[in-house]
Amino acid sequence: MDRGGYLRRGIFVVLSFVLSLLFTVTACLAVLQLTVFDKNFFRRQIGQSMYAENLMENLQEILVSYGESSGFEEAVFREAVTMDMLRADVYREVSSLYEDTERKIDAGLFFNRMYQSLIEDAEKRGYILTDEDKEAVIYLARVTTEAYIDIVSLPFTEQIFSILGKLQRINSMGLIGIVVLDLFCIVLLLICLPSRRKKMEGIMHATAGSFLLMCVPALFLTFSDSLKRVPLTGKALYILSQKYIQGIVQTNLMILQVELFQNYI
Repeated sequence: MDRGGYLRRGIFVVLSFVLSLLFTVTACLAVLQLTVFDKNFFRRQIGQSMYAENLMENLQEILVSYGESSGFEEAVFREAVTMDMLRADVYREVSSLYEDTERKIDAGLFFNRMYQSLIEDAEKRGYILTDEDKEAVIYLARVTTEAYIDIVSLPFTEQIFSILGKLQRINSMGLIGIVVLDLFCIVLLLICLPSRRKKMEGIMHATAGSFLLMCVPALFLTFSDSLKRVPLTGKALYILSQKYIQGIVQTNLMILQVELFQNYI
């Protein structure tokens, strides 16, 4: 092979390698944009993991324990919150991760429902409530409201909100920049390589290399049991975390399918 042949071969290898890395970075940024930085993706995982239903089960167990210790009817605490009310508060919590919303969990609605239910239950059973009794009912309603907030609240919402917006902007700008670099390298490859076959081989090798690199995080997230060692409290949050990771893996696999399809065009 003459010197020109070695030079073309070197250009082919370098451009294919660089393009492969750029394709990989592009795919990773796209996965983040479609999952971590997408509020609707999070909301879908909330629904698919039955997060609200699992929360309701946990919440009712705790509220019933308050009922048993306070002497009120168990049904009062079971009916204090509806599934629609709980879902609305959960979605407000999700929105608070992405938007600067002042209103999160509607604690006032829960407190009023609980207070009215306790008063009605006492009056239905013939009790005449004194001011001291009403103060005790207010205290019980306040305690159960705090328990409701603790259960429904997502962990570290304020900390996540403070950095998520900045990271989303960085990711969006990075994605635009990396796509421009992708196009530049593709044009450079098409210009530098002489034959049509070599040009197609360069792009195919770059896509195949990116495909293999993107398989690594997908396989790691799929088969890793690291989540089992994370001290997540509560069944609902644990199942949501598993479903969230599965959603990221599925998005990653979708992009891999696109790359594989491109490789066979």
